[in-house]
Amino acid sequence: MADMEEVLERQERETRERMRRRAASKRAQRELDEQLGIAVALLEEENQGRRVETLYTRDYLCRPTPRDLQRLLQKAESRGFPSMIGSIDCMHWQWKNCPTAWQGDYGNRKGQKSIILEVVAGFGTWVWHAFFGVAGSQNDLNVLGQSPVFNDVLRGEAPNITYEINNTIY
Repeated sequence: MADMEEVLERQERETRERMRRRAASKRAQRELDEQLGIAVALLEEENQGRRVETLYTRDYLCRPTPRDLQRLLQKAESRGFPSMIGSIDCMHWQWKNCPTAWQGDYGNRKGQKSIILEVVAGFGTWVWHAFFGVAGSQNDLNVLGQSPVFNDVLRGEAPNITYEINNTIY
């Protein structure tokens, strides 16, 4: 009888150990799945950016030269918008499959997960600037605050052009 109890106790210990290992393995597997999901999302985002860049940089996503800017200013003035080179706007794209680990950084005021795209477009749908807001930006003002468009102006790296506002030439 004692032998049978020892056998049952040993089997119970072994069963508990197997279950503990299996649970630990499943937890590790879930963590690995989460990490792989994040890595795949990062790679896909990077690859998508490269594809857009490859397709459109030469004709559309190139920085305007001083000559381009003068042409944009003349066209805007002829349409009643003096000193305007284009329109800047931010667009929120809902991110349905945002990785769990990033959800706090990509939430908007409505609680949805989204990524923000800032675009500057001139006449003829010439998009000459596109910038995806970084993690934690969460609103247009924060994206504009990190925007290369405004940072270039502040650093003195924007093209030097002449324009007129209220009869004052700049």
